[in-house]
Amino acid sequence: MAGSTPSGRSYAYLYIADSPDGAIAETICRDLPLDPSIARIVPASAVAGRTLTALTVTRTLTTAALHGPHLSAVGQDLQVHPVIACGPSVSGPKNG
Repeated sequence: MAGSTPSGRSYAYLYIADSPDGAIAETICRDLPLDPSIARIVPASAVAGRTLTALTVTRTLTTAALHGPHLSAVGQDLQVHPVIACGPSVSGPKNG
């Protein structure tokens, strides 16, 4: 995926997770309301045409933890990114 900074510089990004549940939560469920009084229903249009892909990491990746106290390292806070139930970040290839 690609994004851009306020100054117009572009950059690439990829949301990753340690499990299929984490990947679905990060990409599809992130915009669902967090209010427990509102049903959290994923519309069919949110999943149409999508696939779940497993990647094999073959070298060390630089990642950023975007949850809890780690948000301050990238100039963010929980008000900007309210989902804090995240697993550990991927830091390199898994052996085995």
